[in-house]
Amino acid sequence: MRKPSRRSTVGLGLILTGAVFVACGRGPSIVGKEGPPEPPRALAVVPEATAADGGDFDRESSNRLASGSDAGLTEVQASHDSLERLLRSHPDVTTLDGVPALLPRSLRRSFVLKHGIGRKGERGHLVETRVSQSADPDAPRVIAWDDKTGFVVSYNGGTEKQTNGQRLDLHGFDATTNAFTLEAIDFPIAPGQPRFASQGCENCHGKHARPIFSMYPDWPGFYGSDNDELGRSSVPTQVAELADYTKLRSRVPSLPRYAPLFSEADTRERFDRPLWETFPYRPDTRDDIHSVSRAFAFRPGLRLGLLLARLQARALVARVTKHPRYAKLGRLFLSTLLECKLSSHALERAKTAVREALHEEPKLVGGQLHERQAWRLFDLEIRDVDLRYSVNHEGNASDDASKNPMSIGYIGTYWSSYFDGSATLDELVSYGLFVEESRARPELATLVTPNGLRKKYEHLTERYRIDAELFDSMDRLGQWIPIPYPSSLTAVHHREGFGKAYRDEHQALCGALVATLE
Repeated sequence: MRKPSRRSTVGLGLILTGAVFVACGRGPSIVGKEGPPEPPRALAVVPEATAADGGDFDRESSNRLASGSDAGLTEVQASHDSLERLLRSHPDVTTLDGVPALLPRSLRRSFVLKHGIGRKGERGHLVETRVSQSADPDAPRVIAWDDKTGFVVSYNGGTEKQTNGQRLDLHGFDATTNAFTLEAIDFPIAPGQPRFASQGCENCHGKHARPIFSMYPDWPGFYGSDNDELGRSSVPTQVAELADYTKLRSRVPSLPRYAPLFSEADTRERFDRPLWETFPYRPDTRDDIHSVSRAFAFRPGLRLGLLLARLQARALVARVTKHPRYAKLGRLFLSTLLECKLSSHALERAKTAVREALHEEPKLVGGQLHERQAWRLFDLEIRDVDLRYSVNHEGNASDDASKNPMSIGYIGTYWSSYFDGSATLDELVSYGLFVEESRARPELATLVTPNGLRKKYEHLTERYRIDAELFDSMDRLGQWIPIPYPSSLTAVHHREGFGKAYRDEHQALCGALVATLE
């Protein structure tokens, strides 16, 4: 059996960022004609082919495991080795400019571009002020990922004024340990000799190497920052971004770091139409829920948020359930995330648990533990949990989201957790913990029907046909339990209604959990 090397255990690479793209190390950030939207047209989509030119990391890793080669090597390790092998087998590629064309098609098909202009989000998102790699509208930062494996790579345009312009950043998630890892390769490299390194990443990503990405539907600093759109003439941010994007697109064919992402042949194969003006963002801005352009296939920022939230939820569930306090406090924690109101007796027991575990007085909100105190029972801070900002960003300190629904904090007694467009982190983590609790108490499993993207969108036939494969991948990573939220969030977060069926299930589950805490 092969013993994995230290480097091979790092796993899949990808750097994920939020209001600005952040990576290992430290450095400055760069902060700062209307184009008519494409006429509405029917959008036909061809299902994605399973084979990929340039090699498919996911397929290659799976094949190696299935065949028994490299026994004991996890799929995530094999994926890391695949990237290293790719660079070793192309000794002619010694600069970062040559890397994008080598990447598998499955990776090139999902990307967002960060222009780095520090506009405040349309709905109030704060922005990052310190990043290790800068971006520019004419040389944007690329964040590309594989929807199935979570493999992400990022790099910037490499102009003279940009920091770390010759570095390929990698952010991995090891599914065997449910933990993130960060790496980078500095170019140029010696022929066939890539060197993976990791240093300084905790400055932004924290000790758990968690991702950073603003929450739906705002991604300040990115093209398509407003709901993955560039075509609304009534939205100043979209008008400004489209003007810059049009200039960039005119130069893309001559830019090796971007041209492989804008494949005319691949776009025709996938969508049965040529590249459109705002590719990969929405080709039109129609609001009808059945509009094909609202499919997730045309909304890369939304897709990236879905992926990151699910991976983060898995990492959090793993850390909580492995903690020595989980056996005693797990159900109390789950009831707090679900915002179940505790009985007077259960509340007194919760207060005692806080005093014993944290040696401080309990802080209560609406008959339950304060969200921050609940996470600290498992030695986690909100900055380790929420994805909106880098770990040292001032926004992590907020407890009041009543005046800014995109910020961290309470709205009444509701904790405004990171929202990915389908669910909050609290809802995703709650389901993971619910599954754990249901193993010991099978009667709980009958109280809740898990929510997933397939369930939520399969009634939208044409859109669902386009997104079905993505939805299945995301649902395998994580589903959620809906938590009642203030009606004031419905419009600003683009949320669906919280109907009677959701409320009945929530009430039943809370009742069962609180009963066990008596």
